[in-house]
Amino acid sequence: MKSFMKNSKFGRGGNQGGVRANNQSVDQDNPVVTRPTPPPSNGPVQVNSNADVAVENDVAPQNLNGVEQGKIELSQDGLWFDDHTVSGNVTKSWKAHYNHPYMNFTKVPLMVRDRWFTDFKRTYTWRPEFDAKARKEFDKKAGDRLRGTLNQVYKMALHKQVSFMTDTVRAEFINKRKHPDFVKRSNQARDNRLSGQTLEKFDPGHRQGSVSTPQVVKKMAKKKDGILPTAADVYESTHSVCVGNDEVELMGDKSKKFMREYMEKLEEYKNKGIEINPDKVYLEVVGGQKKGKVYGLGSASQMYYKSDPTSQSTASSSTPSMISQLSSQVEELKKMAEENHNKVEES
Repeated sequence: MKSFMKNSKFGRGGNQGGVRANNQSVDQDNPVVTRPTPPPSNGPVQVNSNADVAVENDVAPQNLNGVEQGKIELSQDGLWFDDHTVSGNVTKSWKAHYNHPYMNFTKVPLMVRDRWFTDFKRTYTWRPEFDAKARKEFDKKAGDRLRGTLNQVYKMALHKQVSFMTDTVRAEFINKRKHPDFVKRSNQARDNRLSGQTLEKFDPGHRQGSVSTPQVVKKMAKKKDGILPTAADVYESTHSVCVGNDEVELMGDKSKKFMREYMEKLEEYKNKGIEINPDKVYLEVVGGQKKGKVYGLGSASQMYYKSDPTSQSTASSSTPSMISQLSSQVEELKKMAEENHNKVEES
């Protein structure tokens, strides 16, 4: 008998509100899709209620080493939450069940968050050792996407429809946003982000928009045949604007001051005859890790430095991490570059 699979539609755009479509292929960073193995049985139809899978004359997908068959596998050294397709499906999972005017992720009850996460797990799976990390990454990504999307909704014209909100929920949401208490907290948060600056004279930060820093790193690596760019190169790329003829210029006085200090420190080591990893110099200039993050790298910090929660200002306590530097796709590009180089030498 014939078996069939219902797959979720991936990527941005279309199917707002988490609605799924059939026969959609996935080609983002070559995700691993595991397939169930049908046993030689002519028994009745069984359906796995925990996944969008229906099997005729077959059994529901089973686990293999903790990985659910028939779903896309996530792993920290391959396809993960920094991928735009995965993060897009995080957004779809909460949009499908946004039935109350939650103002931010912290206001969402745990039971509702669990429902969003369960919806996300209908598409993706991972090894058991990644359970806690996957939930943490999901909550963070869902919180970021929820905040950004709700800000856009509030600025939209009222005659434009919001696919994941009913008219009643939208009206309640707008009333809450206009409440004096919310406006006061919002203004305070804005002032905190400005760090003493004013809107008239604001020193801008990064400029890559909604593209995550890990994605920026991977794109830069692809252009260099899979070679990981230095932390300083990433900072310069995400804090610069194009001024024409392939020339870039750093944004704001803060970025210019930081890169000047970095170059001076690099030159200091060179004059002393000390050969040192540029990424260690970068970590020294920024003052080490703070809460597991490195200034200018954000969520890409662990692609360069091992997380050390006890390190607040010591550069020597963090070393480059070679395990989670690049995704499997970038590693494959590296191999292809080597093969092409060998072919050129042979010819």
